[in-house]
Amino acid sequence: MRKLVLIALVLLNVNSFSQILFSESFSTLTLNSYTAANGSGVFTIAPSSFISINDSHNNNVGTFVNPNTPFNYSALKTQGWLIGYNANENDTFLVSTSWLDSTSVTSDKWIITPAITVSLSNTVLRWRAMSPDPNFRDGYEVYTTTVTSVPTKTDFPLGNRIFTLVDNNTSGGGENAQWTNRSVLLDAFVGQTIRFAFRNNSKDRFQLWIDDIQVATVSSLRDVAINKVGVKKYNLINVNDSVHVTFTNLGSTPITTLALNYTYGTSTPVTYTFTNALGWGNTSVNRVTFPQVFNFTSLGIYSVTASATAINGQVPQNTGDDALSVNVTAINSSVPRAVLMENFVSAYDGDSPDAQEKAQAISSSSLIVVNVHDNDTMEIADATSLFFDYKKSNSSALFDRYYFTDINKVSVSKNMFATRSASRIAAVSPASVTIINKTYNTSTRQLSFDVKVDFVGEVKGDYRINAYLTENNVYGNPSDTSVNGYNQLNNYYSVPWSPYYLKGYFSNAHNSYLLNAWQYRHQNVLIKAFDGMYGLPGTIPVNGGTTGNSYSQTFTLTLPTLTTGVHQWIEDNIYIVGFVAELGINVNERTVLNAAKEKITASAEVIGIEENPFQAISFSMFPNPNNGELYISLLEKQLNKNLAISVKNMIGRMVYSGKLYSTMRLNELSLKALPDGAYVIEIEQNGHKSSQKLIIQH
Repeated sequence: MRKLVLIALVLLNVNSFSQILFSESFSTLTLNSYTAANGSGVFTIAPSSFISINDSHNNNVGTFVNPNTPFNYSALKTQGWLIGYNANENDTFLVSTSWLDSTSVTSDKWIITPAITVSLSNTVLRWRAMSPDPNFRDGYEVYTTTVTSVPTKTDFPLGNRIFTLVDNNTSGGGENAQWTNRSVLLDAFVGQTIRFAFRNNSKDRFQLWIDDIQVATVSSLRDVAINKVGVKKYNLINVNDSVHVTFTNLGSTPITTLALNYTYGTSTPVTYTFTNALGWGNTSVNRVTFPQVFNFTSLGIYSVTASATAINGQVPQNTGDDALSVNVTAINSSVPRAVLMENFVSAYDGDSPDAQEKAQAISSSSLIVVNVHDNDTMEIADATSLFFDYKKSNSSALFDRYYFTDINKVSVSKNMFATRSASRIAAVSPASVTIINKTYNTSTRQLSFDVKVDFVGEVKGDYRINAYLTENNVYGNPSDTSVNGYNQLNNYYSVPWSPYYLKGYFSNAHNSYLLNAWQYRHQNVLIKAFDGMYGLPGTIPVNGGTTGNSYSQTFTLTLPTLTTGVHQWIEDNIYIVGFVAELGINVNERTVLNAAKEKITASAEVIGIEENPFQAISFSMFPNPNNGELYISLLEKQLNKNLAISVKNMIGRMVYSGKLYSTMRLNELSLKALPDGAYVIEIEQNGHKSSQKLIIQH
């Protein structure tokens, strides 16, 4: 089950309408770690109350680039269903695979729930499902049986099938590549005690994930809640916009047709009926877009209201939450803007180096990067509220804290950094931000500045001015090469395109490579949030009247005294980030309108660390590739020194080790006993290491 606080809050709201008869989220099980030839992972077996029926087909282990985790572990070669884990989403779930050694056979893997008694009408079976590879999407079936002992396949005849979805060998088939809520109405089973079976019957696809299986009795047959009306909150006059509606099915019956309308300003209702052949299941959160666009022709604040008028051709039974309004500000022209990117990183997260690189790659005057550290020495206490409200995982980021309605997320993964930043840079803003009246005393280390906001449009609500300090080139004591909260874990040691390829030494305690102060500098580190993460109220009026007006707020700080051996709070490396944002009660309504960045001094940045001791053990080798006979060329300063040489294969296993004490720069090394392949050769001197990639081709 996903451990996101935001999702948990949504589910709590949904479940307030439900009586839960059975629930399994697979979140309390102990996971087992393993290492296979093409990767590592974690897994466990399904709870003991579940019954699994395997098909005895051999699962394909996958490739090094695309391992069939966790079925790439040899002990799981014929396993049908397991509990898998997705570290990016901190999620545990049922998983089966149809990627088999034989491409000619069809999988036939069953997982059966405990027996459950259906007592009342409006009871539903609901679950979340996903097939993670969009090109190889599994299908599946769901069955019932009244056999409450230990059922077999014969206890699930075709007539007992209550849900079916073919795999995408058939055009249009396959489960979605993102989590999708499914449900089935169980009125036909009232008064019976039954088991449910999920059957993966796909052929040569990839994987099927199932999570959050529940049997629940809900209050209404037809009930929908409008969660979000997605429009541009700030837009130019005479420029068209679309209306996106996010809704939740709170009724017991899947929705196959949903009639919605919207009004803008004093317009007549715009109507459209949306359809879904499979049906939007109970508790599913869905997004639809009206084909009809709208615009405003004059300045002002207008209301856009969306509402549901019919579910499956009938009037909704509960009308208390089937309409929602938002305000839109129409302005003549937009001001130049900068996007605030808050990037969640950690020295203890091996993916954070790549997240920092991706953020640096898109950083510009239009995109201000703030790396918010969690669970390491650089974390600040104020950041806790931002983690609680938004953090999905490390190496994910917020862009203006904007809620992207097409993916129902505020925090996005690093593969979306470029596209999401571009969409926010293009957004219209009713306010500009500048940093003025800045003073810094180099003797007292006293900093003072104002953040000024100029409005060109009307806004109403709780809008706040705030400021951060960020710092570049942060690192810990260079002499400390341990895992200390500054030195960065590195998952990209074996990734040739990464800047951190073959950099660092292996930490057994963290099962990752470690970059020290010479190899990694933390950039754009959030070191101070002046008024917390959300600012303080009172500067900008809540009832409007902002057009043509300016508001400013003063911030002061005495920079802390420098810590010996730690490269942090260096004044020439520190920047001010000022911004203005709204603060809605809902965390999805806290968008940053604009931001600005300015250095606190005019001096160049201080890089630090004048000499890299890794240069003292730098070496070259030739030829490369070679047949196992090669030469190591040392520096003059390495002669007459004790050096250690080791060679590891690409899964990290040491295949050669030796000592070298040489009086000559050129030294022959024979590795002819090693088979063809790629290796990493490493030379160590006094705890400092240098590595290079080696190719052997006999």
